[in-house]
Amino acid sequence: QRGVKATRPAPRPRRATRILGEAVPAWDVFVAACEAFESHAFSPAGVMKIYYIGLLARDGGDSQTLASAKELSKFGYFEKKSVGEFMEFTGKTLVERTTPGTMQSVKEKEYMVHSHVKMDDFGGVVITDLEYPKRVAYSLILKCIDEF
Repeated sequence: QRGVKATRPAPRPRRATRILGEAVPAWDVFVAACEAFESHAFSPAGVMKIYYIGLLARDGGDSQTLASAKELSKFGYFEKKSVGEFMEFTGKTLVERTTPGTMQSVKEKEYMVHSHVKMDDFGGVVITDLEYPKRVAYSLILKCIDEF
């Protein structure tokens, strides 16, 4: 309509995530994961696909999700929430069970879950289809971790 001017909402206070004692703005964490996700994930139908990318920090036995991105368009409306929760749970569990400094891949039905945990207990998870190459998945995880 004429005469209506769009205004930008007031900025919200920025939350910070603690990574090894250092405060990192939560928005920066999310943006880094999304940029890496967008550059690799969206592919034409019938081509290898990435469904989930997560960056996690381990603290003792538990891990916290710092940033994640999901591509759930393949799933129906009523399935999206449970599939997303399952992906987060699977990624979190795999990072907790991966020895620091190693990479690990696990097949779950028609998906592959790739994880890499660095020596500083900072890790990443990528959930892909079975055709996605392991080497490329690990490279993506390392790129996300380095850019983060």
